[in-house]
Amino acid sequence: MTNVDPPESVPEGQETKYRGLYGKCVEHKLEEFPEQSKSEDLREEINVQRQHRKLISYSIFPFVQERPAGYKFFTAEPLEELDVPNFDFLLWNLDGKVIFGEAKSSVPASADTVVNQLEERKEVAEDHKEHIEEEYLGSEIDHMEFVVSTYVNHGDKIAKAIIEEGAEFIT
Repeated sequence: MTNVDPPESVPEGQETKYRGLYGKCVEHKLEEFPEQSKSEDLREEINVQRQHRKLISYSIFPFVQERPAGYKFFTAEPLEELDVPNFDFLLWNLDGKVIFGEAKSSVPASADTVVNQLEERKEVAEDHKEHIEEEYLGSEIDHMEFVVSTYVNHGDKIAKAIIEEGAEFIT
């Protein structure tokens, strides 16, 4: 027997029959469900997210503890409230200079897709400059820089793609 409430359209007295038929449909689907592959996919995604969070932590840690070059960590995922593509973190130096940073713990075979994604996020950040000034900083932005942070084994690949695309990102 299945523990599901039948819809209102099921005639009174037919609820048990509905639950039995529904249970047979669900049982058939559960038998065919690829649990092993779904479990492996989920574990892989958890690992990718763990590596990404670790890289973000490596990237912002110095700016939380001290102020290298006068910059401090300001926020993670700026512009998240607007539900637009955004960077992973924002650094600010109190003199009107900001750094938007994106962490890439893995890079696809074609690093061009990463560069295209970064270009899109850069455009969004530039389009929402006034929002950042008003809602985050409380002062004007004089200069914006964009940084991509990655593990050393991906650095050359991303840097090469950035150069080939003529993009302006610091790795």
